[in-house]
Amino acid sequence: MFNPKRTPPKAVLRSEQSTSEPDLAKISKTPSEYEVTGANRKRKQPECEHAEQIATMDANLTKTLSEWKASLDANLLVINDNIKSIRGDLETYMNEIKKEMDCLRSENISIKATVSKLTEEVSEIKSSCQFISNQYDDCQKKFQSLEESTPLRCEIKTLEAKIDYLEQQARECNLEISNVPERREENLFSILEEIGKKIDLAIPREEITAIHRVPHAASSERPKNIIAKFKTRYLRDNILSAYRLKKGVISTDLGILGAPRTVYVNEHLTLHKKQLLRETREVAKKYNYKFVWVKHSTILAKRCETSPTIAIKTKNDLCKITTSNIS
Repeated sequence: MFNPKRTPPKAVLRSEQSTSEPDLAKISKTPSEYEVTGANRKRKQPECEHAEQIATMDANLTKTLSEWKASLDANLLVINDNIKSIRGDLETYMNEIKKEMDCLRSENISIKATVSKLTEEVSEIKSSCQFISNQYDDCQKKFQSLEESTPLRCEIKTLEAKIDYLEQQARECNLEISNVPERREENLFSILEEIGKKIDLAIPREEITAIHRVPHAASSERPKNIIAKFKTRYLRDNILSAYRLKKGVISTDLGILGAPRTVYVNEHLTLHKKQLLRETREVAKKYNYKFVWVKHSTILAKRCETSPTIAIKTKNDLCKITTSNIS
């Protein structure tokens, strides 16, 4: 800091100091005014090095602000360019989205039209199905009414019985051999000859017209049955009699390896006869019948050795077993 030098005061004449105006009214200014004027007088400030420093700082600050402003302007230009680029990309993207939406809208319209057409077609198909169903119901009712017609039903039963009789007549020389294990490249003639040896009855090969296996009517894991057709019914009946006297044949007796199985030899019955035989055995078992067998394609049942023999030819004959049991 420095101490400013004051300007030396002016020399005042003694006459001016001693001179005074006795009339106060003539005085133009009051002492207070003089004091204010003296206090408000500006003094000349001396130049110093601080002023230069302040000027330098002001120039530097101005330069820095100018540089900041230039940098900010450049950044704003870059940001503005980026904004323009983003705006262009957004406009392009929005245009693409608009095209996709227009495409989807047109496809949606096409799909709606297709669905509407399919709905109409399904409705027509449904109507057709309903019409066919009604026609089927009508036909079924007519057929049921025809079946319930007593003369027609009796005629159908008669025809079924005749067909079954003819089929059974065609099998009167046949034997059905069941539960014989199957082997690859087996010789069925040899198996039948072995059965003949076991039951002590020679079965000449020239007396065998045909022999083959047949599948079961329903799916089964049991071996397929063997059907043997002979030239005469006489030989067929002799083989059955000899088999029943022997009371059973085992598969191992026929030279067949593996677990032993009981081999059954029976008359070759029609499917209708087999079903009737199965039902007869169930009813006979329920009413304690001891014997059920087949002879000359006729199903026979007997309660015990001294009871009479009952012939079962149709399902209606099953009532004979129940009636006999009551009596």
